[in-house]
Order: sequence, then C-alpha cells, then structure tokens
Amino acid sequence: MSEKRIKVGDEFYVLREIDLYRPIYFAGATGIFHPIYIDPLFGKLAGFRGNILHEYCLTSFVISALCEWGGKKSSIKSINIKFKGWTNPGDIIKIEWTVKRVKGKEISVLFRVYVREKEIAKGNGFIIISR
Repeated sequence: MSEKRIKVGDEFYVLREIDLYRPIYFAGATGIFHPIYIDPLFGKLAGFRGNILHEYCLTSFVISALCEWGGKKSSIKSINIKFKGWTNPGDIIKIEWTVKRVKGKEISVLFRVYVREKEIAKGNGFIIISR
C-alpha cells in the first residue's frame, strides 16, 4: 500500500472465510460463551441457520482487513460500526471500503460488510498509516 498513493475515491475489498472454530476461539478469548454463538443447534432453535458470529468478532475481521491494507505500521484511530444482520461460521464475508479523506498519515474510510450478497454491517473508521 505504501508504494501507491492513496486518494479520495479509491475503493478496495477483501474476502474472508468465517472458519468453523472462530466462535469457539472468540468465546475462549472473551469469556462470552452464550450458546447462540457456540452451539449450532441452539442457533437453529432460535431461528438462525446455526450458531452466529458475535458482533465484536465480526468487528475484528474489519479491523484486521484495514490494518493489513494499511501495512505493518498502521493502526486504527477509531471505528464506528452498525450491524444490520448476522453471519454464520462457514460464510464468506466481503469487506469493502472507500477512501473518503486523506490528511497526512490519517485516512478516513467508509466500509460495508456483506455476506451472501446482503449488507450486514456498515460504518466508518480512521486509519493511521506510517509512510
């Protein structure tokens, strides 16, 4: 990313698979063991296709994608995300973002997260990149 000049209007995206064990890893790291997040049968009984991914875990996918795009020395200054849906283990999510402002090392982006062509989250963030 540092070799190319980033400008307002640039668009990027990444695809990420939600592996089957991600909810278990997340529960172990956070202590959030609610059955809707770790038990597929409970998720089905609640009306979903199975267990669902916790919103904080999905947020970590967005942060990871932005930091990978920004490079080794990038960091997230702030992030705001609104959830409109959910995702299940095994899904492939698409995270896409558009550069809205570039000021020195700070880049403002708007992003959206999709699963099965349906928007499930959107928001904005400020990423700091050491160039």
